[in-house]
Amino acid sequence: MIRSSSTSPLAGKAQLPKGRIVEWPEGVRILVSHENNTVRKFIKGCLKDMGCPTVLELVPAGNVLITVVQEQPHVLICSGETPEMKNWDLMRLLRDRPEISKTKVIVVSGNYDKEAILGAVRAGVDDYIILPFSASLLEQRIWALFARGLE
Repeated sequence: MIRSSSTSPLAGKAQLPKGRIVEWPEGVRILVSHENNTVRKFIKGCLKDMGCPTVLELVPAGNVLITVVQEQPHVLICSGETPEMKNWDLMRLLRDRPEISKTKVIVVSGNYDKEAILGAVRAGVDDYIILPFSASLLEQRIWALFARGLE
């Protein structure tokens, strides 16, 4: 199930510096898919507070790969693995499909094991954020991703 939000922030969750003027790439769409409801809503709130024009939210029962193919987001923020896909299979499938291979992927995970992070990088993840994290860290990582360019 997809929830789309393009106007209202998640009140009181994410605290980002006010008054920043940042230009989002035109028409940018970010899909947030995380099995942890609190983490997913926090990320969504951060993105809305940053002024992201379109934030799509995939609730846990949804299929990430099908949703990425259908919605064509510029960025996917996820936990990296789903109940049906382990060991970075999701990332490999994303990278192997031409129509979505350029989707930028940020993994948000509580796994700080070096081998897990290296596995994510080898599978094609663009960035890896370890839980817990702050709104300002997410903001910095998002802008760094955009600075490297979207295709």
